[in-house]
Amino acid sequence: AARSGSTLQQFCMQPGCMKWSPPARSPKGGRRTAPLRGGAAAAARSGKAKVHRHVVKALHTRTSHARVGARSSRGIGRSSSTGRASASGGATAGGSSRGGALRGLTLNGPELGAAILGKQKKVENRSWDLPEKYHGEWIALHIGNAQNTPPWIRRYVTRAWDPDMAKNAPWKLRCWDTTDQKAGVLPPRGAIIALIRFSGMHRLARGERKADPWALGPVCWDLDRVVPLAKPICGVQGFLGFWDVRKQVTPWGLHRLKQAIRDADAKRGFGRFCERK
Repeated sequence: AARSGSTLQQFCMQPGCMKWSPPARSPKGGRRTAPLRGGAAAAARSGKAKVHRHVVKALHTRTSHARVGARSSRGIGRSSSTGRASASGGATAGGSSRGGALRGLTLNGPELGAAILGKQKKVENRSWDLPEKYHGEWIALHIGNAQNTPPWIRRYVTRAWDPDMAKNAPWKLRCWDTTDQKAGVLPPRGAIIALIRFSGMHRLARGERKADPWALGPVCWDLDRVVPLAKPICGVQGFLGFWDVRKQVTPWGLHRLKQAIRDADAKRGFGRFCERK
């Protein structure tokens, strides 16, 4: 018995005990059994195979429990951090400040984007109503990929742009010549240039065009805030209407947009439009 015990002890301490050994034969009947590893064959011949199986099973169970515990602790950490981010009012995985997917809106020309960045164009003219779920929601402002801006849009921007109000615009737009189609101050095409937010919408009222040359109607979406990106996210195709930004930008670009939303929410009033005099 002492000799058998010492044999099992030697097996447990051998570094090569996990190597395969040829199939062993049972002492009774000669029927083949499952192949045992290394020192397990010696333990079987010494009458201690059952003890060896119990030891291996106990070690395997202990290792499995440790792995499950580690995975559970990591999952709890992720859940708690996500909960803290949601409770703090920041952007979630979708990129929206309310938990939904961040949507983009495309403009038909960089001149329109420059007018919004300059905080002169505070209405977006559309033929359809703004969905209520986008009231007060951050939207990615995108410039279309068209090579040339339609002539009527250039005339519209040139007529409505106020050089006196441009003194309070970003420094690149303060000396913008609206008749120059290749002005270097214009935002790039096929790029997300800013985050905007709509407070609501209204139908074009009688005499509103005279008071606000940017209002064309028939439906005017009221711009509330605009937060320009430090560096535009280029190479974005865009679509008609509201489109899912996650399917158009890289993970790094989506991370930048989510960070911009968190910064804008932290600085309340930043990028807010002033009343037109």
